[in-house]
Amino acid sequence: MYITVVNDQKVQAKAYLSRDIQSNITNLMSASNQAHDTESSLSTVMAGTPSGTDRRWQGCFERAANDISTANTALNQAYSLVDSLDECDREWVDDAY
Repeated sequence: MYITVVNDQKVQAKAYLSRDIQSNITNLMSASNQAHDTESSLSTVMAGTPSGTDRRWQGCFERAANDISTANTALNQAYSLVDSLDECDREWVDDAY
């Protein structure tokens, strides 16, 4: 007969991974906010410069925003996968005893 038992190592690993991924998500959102603040400041400073210059740095921020979005999606998927990890093991118990 099999019984299900909680595996403490799996519980600890799952908790560590969840905290680590959540920390990365928080750091990524902070970087995103900083990028938006920098973009806003540059927009103010660069007002009146030739339009080609504007488009170049705006393109850099658009690529950064896309990269941040891609990373955020991947981190959220990883968090979901970690959340679904099983913390238990099935162990054989000899029911003769």
